Amino acid sequence: MKTSSEVDNYLLLDSCIVQYLLNKEISPNLRQQLKKWSGDIFNFAISEITYAELLNGTLKNKEAEVISLLDKFYSFTISKRIIKGCGKLGSVYKEYNQSLKEIDTGDRIIASTAIINNLFIVTANVRDFPFPFFSSIANYNIIFEKKRNKRMISIAVLKPNYEFITHAFNHRL
Repeated sequence: MKTSSEVDNYLLLDSCIVQYLLNKEISPNLRQQLKKWSGDIFNFAISEITYAELLNGTLKNKEAEVISLLDKFYSFTISKRIIKGCGKLGSVYKEYNQSLKEIDTGDRIIASTAIINNLFIVTANVRDFPFPFFSSIANYNIIFEKKRNKRMISIAVLKPNYEFITHAFNHRL
């Protein structure tokens, strides 16, 4: 992994992606795809909220493994600016489409972190980062086997749509 002094570009991992990295069936293919996406351009980062989301409900015997993985990533601090952005984003989501008001605070903190820091988000939950606020720039299906059944998860790299977000923030009620 590149150090923060070697790279200023990050792919912000949604909490679900980090959770999949802990899954022995999914992790090998996911790591391979993340490496392809990052190349020599990007490093991986998380929001501080990912610590809370992943440690919530973690069994004591798995806690050290979770913390060890989280500590490998650059972590963006949850600043007052990010919290304000999270709140405003919730308002514009609701004004744009009532169903978007169900997007939880953790995902809005991750979205706000991406918007403020000019980051792409890697997620398996694209509905938590809705179009037209975010647009997909890359997609990949990970096929894995669980209990002798083939399964699939779709992951995507999302880019904030700054023009739409700025317009939505400036023209909200």
